[in-house]
Amino acid sequence: MRELRRAARALAWVGLVCLLGVAQAAGFRATLEPATIRQGESANLLLIFEDAQPDEVPALPEVPNLSFAAIGRESRFNFVNGRQSTTTVDR
Repeated sequence: MRELRRAARALAWVGLVCLLGVAQAAGFRATLEPATIRQGESANLLLIFEDAQPDEVPALPEVPNLSFAAIGRESRFNFVNGRQSTTTVDR
């Protein structure tokens, strides 16, 4: 559990570094689904970039007893009332 929190904090820093140099309107969130897991269980870590799209999946830190595998990338483009927005989700 403590390792997951440490990994989440590290991933937040990775996301912030990825957003450096991107327009100020850009946003980043990291979510873990489900939020709590036990040893041996799986979870999905979502890296959500709003109005920004990194060139590649950010490198994740090494955390003891955890393994990460990239599943894929989802991109959404919205154009509503003359305003556009994009959302990119790395799984």
